Formats: sequence, structure tokens, C-alpha cells
Amino acid sequence: MRKFILLFVMIFMSCAPSMVTAKKNKAPDWIMNPQAKYKDAYYLSAVGSGDTKKSAEKDAYSNLSKIFQAEIKSDETLTQKFEETTVGDKTSLTAEEKMRNLTQIQSEQTLKNVKIGDSYFDPISGEYYVIAYLNRSETEDIYHNEIIQNTQKIEQFNSQYENSSSKLD
Repeated sequence: MRKFILLFVMIFMSCAPSMVTAKKNKAPDWIMNPQAKYKDAYYLSAVGSGDTKKSAEKDAYSNLSKIFQAEIKSDETLTQKFEETTVGDKTSLTAEEKMRNLTQIQSEQTLKNVKIGDSYFDPISGEYYVIAYLNRSETEDIYHNEIIQNTQKIEQFNSQYENSSSKLD
């Protein structure tokens, strides 16, 4: 009986490292659901992926900017090919259709206060994943201050214009 228990414990212990490794290599929840890491009420967040960590960061920045604006271009091409073959008295007709769809999504935004959070490397696919986030409250303060400064500059320029003797200066 003792040998049986000892054997059971040894088998169990030999499986334990593989269980830890499997859990360790499990992809984090934020890859599929960024809001699991950064709650929507407080943050805007997006995940990027790439074959290097740097390219994953760029992809995350790009995906975050698409929240604000995205320009979508789509190009669809349908190619039809018909072939008629006659051999003696027999004629055969074949038809082939190919559809090509190319979609590009672009965004040109300058975002402030964007930070890179966690990163993950998937050893199976060789892909890096990175999450980028923007704190809504902090960013609101930054843009609010910029709006105040720009409003003051506009008022200053307007005042200079109105007080100028030559309106073309």
C-alpha cells in the first residue's frame, strides 16, 4: 500500500510542472477583451499585435486611434473566365469566377497621454501582443488646458487685429 501511495505521489508531482507551464503560457484575457484590464469607464484601450514588440506597440497605437476616426477604402474585383473546348463533335464549356476584395483601414490621429501597458509573447505563434491605454480623466485635463491656451491665443490675435490701424498687417 505504501508503494502504491508513493507511486501515486510521484506521478502527481511529475505532472505538476506541466500544469504550471500550461497556466503560465495561457494568453491573458486582455488580448481578446482589453476592457478586462482597463475598464471602459476610466480608460480607452486597444490591443496590437506584431512579429516584434515594437510593431505590436505601433499596431496598438493605430488601433487606439481608430476609436476616434477611421477612413475605410474598399476595392472589389470580380474576374470571370469562360473557356469553350471542342474536340470532334463534343463541346465543353467551363466557367471560372474569382472575387478579390481589398479593404484598407487608416487613421491619422495625434493622441496625447497614450501609455503602453502589459505585453505578452505567444511562443506558439511567435506573435507579440501589447495593450495601449489612455486615461480618460487625465487626458481630459490635458485637452481642457490646451483649449484654454488656444482660446487665449485666439483672443489675443483678435485683439491685435482690432487695434491695428492696417487690417492687412
